[in-house]
Amino acid sequence: MSDKKKFNAGLLLVFGVLAGYGALTYLSQRLGAAVVQPPTPGLPPPTISLADIAITVLDDHTNAPILTARLTADGFIGKLDGPSGVYLFNDIPEGTYSVLIEAVGYNAQIATVTALTGSPGFRTVYLVPTAVPAPTPAPTPTPSPILSASLTTSLGFQSPVTINLGTIVEFTVAAQLNGQLVNGFVDVNSDHGEVSGRVEMVNSIAKVFVAPRISATWRAIVNQITPVVASGISNGILVNVLTVPAV
Repeated sequence: MSDKKKFNAGLLLVFGVLAGYGALTYLSQRLGAAVVQPPTPGLPPPTISLADIAITVLDDHTNAPILTARLTADGFIGKLDGPSGVYLFNDIPEGTYSVLIEAVGYNAQIATVTALTGSPGFRTVYLVPTAVPAPTPAPTPTPSPILSASLTTSLGFQSPVTINLGTIVEFTVAAQLNGQLVNGFVDVNSDHGEVSGRVEMVNSIAKVFVAPRISATWRAIVNQITPVVASGISNGILVNVLTVPAV
C-alpha cells in the first residue's frame, strides 16, 4: 500500500472513532444516563455510625427485675447485664428500633427506642404477668345427717324398767334430724313377737301404749322420717330398749 493510501485509511479510522463517541454521548444525554465514576484508589470505605441501647425489664406487679427475658430487634439480640434486669444492644447501627420483649409467664411487649452515636437509647419496660385461672376450689363435703331419737315410759324411767304383766305402759318417742325435731312413724315391738302397731308422730312425738303379756325385751323403731333423710342414712332407727322381766 502506498503512503497516500495509508494516510487516507488512518483518517477514516480517526473519524470513525470520533463519530462513535459522539453517538454515545448523544444517547447518554437523551436517556439521562449517569456517568458512574469509579472509586478513587487509596480512599477508605464510608464509615457506619454505631450506637447502644439499654432496656430495663421489670415485673409490672412487683417491680422485680425479670432475668429470663428475650429481647430482639432487627436481627440483634439483647444481652442481660447483671441482676438488675438491664439488657444491652451494643455497637448496632444508629437509628430507631422496635424491640420485642418476651418472657415466659408474661405478655410480650414492643418498645420503640432511638439510639444515636454518643446518645444511647434507654427504656424501662414493665411486663404484665399472664393471667392464671383461679384454681377450682375443692367441694365442701356435706356433713352426713345425724338421726337420733329418745324414748321414755309412763313409769318415768328410761329402760330397763320392771313392770307387771298386763300393765299398760305408755311409750313416748321423739326423733331429731341434725338437732331439729322431725316427724315419722313409730313401731314398738318385743323380741317375742308382740307388736303395738304403727303410730304416726304428731308434732315430732308419738305415744304408744303397750300391755306386755310375757317377759320380753321391747324396742321402738322410728321409720319414714320426714323430710327424707339423705342418702346413706337409714330411715329406720332403734331408739331404746325396754326390758320387761317376769313377775
